[in-house]
Amino acid sequence: MDNNRACKMATRLASDALERRLSFFERLRLRLHLAMCDPCRTCKSEMKLLHDVLKQLQDKGGPDQSSLSDKDRDAIRLALQTTCNESVEQP
Repeated sequence: MDNNRACKMATRLASDALERRLSFFERLRLRLHLAMCDPCRTCKSEMKLLHDVLKQLQDKGGPDQSSLSDKDRDAIRLALQTTCNESVEQP
């Protein structure tokens, strides 16, 4: 598997892990990749930070996910994916 494909897989799994429990094999794949890939570790940390901040905001009575339009949610998702992909592509 080429590096870019592996990084995309790891980014997807890291994102999925914020919303659901990964299977044993998914966790294993992600952990193995993160052990070798600094940009993906950074991306995972940034996604986790953003997720935690948004959850705290929601818990404090801030806007919840239902108050975002589908268009806004898609724009945020695309921005996160673009940011993570850019950090992976940097040498």
